[in-house]
This record gives sequence, structure tokens and C-alpha cells, in this order.
Amino acid sequence: MRLVYLSFFMFFVLYPSIAEAKDYGTRGKTFVVTEVDLLKAIASRLRGMNQSGEIARLNEQFKQRAIAKINRPVPVAGLSPAVEPRSYFYDPTMVFGGDVKDDKGKLIVRKGQSVNPLDLLSFNQTYVFFDADRPEEISYVTSKFANEVNIKLIMVRGAPIEAMRKYKRRFYFDQTGYLTGKLGVKHTPAVMRRDGNRLKIEEVPL
Repeated sequence: MRLVYLSFFMFFVLYPSIAEAKDYGTRGKTFVVTEVDLLKAIASRLRGMNQSGEIARLNEQFKQRAIAKINRPVPVAGLSPAVEPRSYFYDPTMVFGGDVKDDKGKLIVRKGQSVNPLDLLSFNQTYVFFDADRPEEISYVTSKFANEVNIKLIMVRGAPIEAMRKYKRRFYFDQTGYLTGKLGVKHTPAVMRRDGNRLKIEEVPL
């Protein structure tokens, strides 16, 4: 009985709405919904860009930006010219967080073991970090270290390729400031040499 009463109740509640329903006609244009093939759309877009020369223009822009970054890399941030002498040591000892094995599974270093690479390597190079946009610094490194063999002149700012053409010697660049950040260099020029099983860094005011 409750189901019958409920059915009647719903009928009388909904009936006025059903009775008053009207056809309001069509308002505005209607369109058939179609799904565009994404790959075809992309291919069509690329063809249009190629025909208009837009792809060639974008490629040229990319090439010029790459050349500009190679000729003049992003300067290392946070460095300034040395105004007073400072020297300190860097200990490269590493503590391994896990076992290190070679390709045959032979254990090389155990977890928790401390290793100083300078105890194992015959490292005898000198690194000189300098700002090549400061004439006094590039003059200092090219004259002071003109006859040294085991040396790397590393820019933190400047144009290495242009400098190589001018001075007829090889220059490097500390990309993203990895080396200076690792060694704690704050001012330039800075000279790094081996001192026993440590590295000695000297910041030299000019």
C-alpha cells in the first residue's frame, strides 16, 4: 500500500510540471560534436608552420641563443673581486653511504668507509678561477701562469672562445658554479693547488 501511495504522490507532484512543459523552439545555431584526431591536428599545424617559414625562424632563434650561450656562458653568481688575501684548505674525503662494487661484483669500497681521492690519485694540477671581464684579472692569469703546464684557467665570467682566440691558449668555464661552490671560493682570482692530502685555495687581491 505504501508503494501505491508513493506512486500516486509522485504523479501528482510531477504532473503540474509535465502538464506545463512547453516547446521553446531552437535558440541559436546547433553543431554536430566531432572529435578531432590530435596527431592529425599537430601534423597539420606543423605543415602550416613549415610552409610559412615559422619553423625555420624558430630554429634560427634557437641556434643563435645556443651560440650566444657557448660564446658567453651564464656568469657564476655570488662571486666578487678579492680585496684582501685569504687562504684555506679543502678536504675532499668522502664517506660512502653504500657499498661500491665494480662491474664484476668485486667490492671496492664498503658502506661507511672514508676515502680521500688524493690518497689514490697523482693529482698535481693547479686551478685558477678568475673573472675575465675584469682586465686586471685576465692579465694576471695570462702573465703569472704563462709557463705553467699542469694548470687550468677557469673563468667564472667572460667569453672563453674569444679569449682563446686572443691569447692562443685554452680556457675553461665553471658552468653553474659547480667547482667554486664545491671548493667554497668567494672571491677572484683564486688559485687552488694540492697540499698533501688536501687542496689549498688562495684568493689573491690585485
